[in-house]
Amino acid sequence: MCTYKTSDTVTIAQSQKAITFQKGEKFCRIPLVFSGNSPLKTNIKSLLVFEQVTVDPLPEGVYEIYLVNNSKNEKKVFSAKSRDFINVLDLYNLSDKPIVINISNSIQQLGLQNKSLSELSVVIFFNGNVLPDKRKVRHNSKLSIGRIRLVQEC
Repeated sequence: MCTYKTSDTVTIAQSQKAITFQKGEKFCRIPLVFSGNSPLKTNIKSLLVFEQVTVDPLPEGVYEIYLVNNSKNEKKVFSAKSRDFINVLDLYNLSDKPIVINISNSIQQLGLQNKSLSELSVVIFFNGNVLPDKRKVRHNSKLSIGRIRLVQEC
């Protein structure tokens, strides 16, 4: 995570509407809408900014964040070992400030740098804690996000 300063960044893409990840859902795909044809640059820090995040109650597991290209029609298996994996959403220090994740290395790993993109999505996947009998905890929380923005530093 890093410090977020509005005046030092340019929004490259953002979600179109508020997101609600309901109880019982395994994952949520959020398409990003790009502003113009600005390519992602490699020499500039890229950040995902999650605004107005609320969760009730705190989950018994983690929300994993993935950056996926919608134009590839492959079936996704969500795993922290996947190259699409970005990070987990830190909800335990939740406040009224945005949650910011540095995705600069992920942009390079996915080969997205210096390309104009129009079909990129953020996927939020719930990975429940494993109980002693090897069963995973189900998603019993409601996660709400006002907006997700992909920004680059100026």
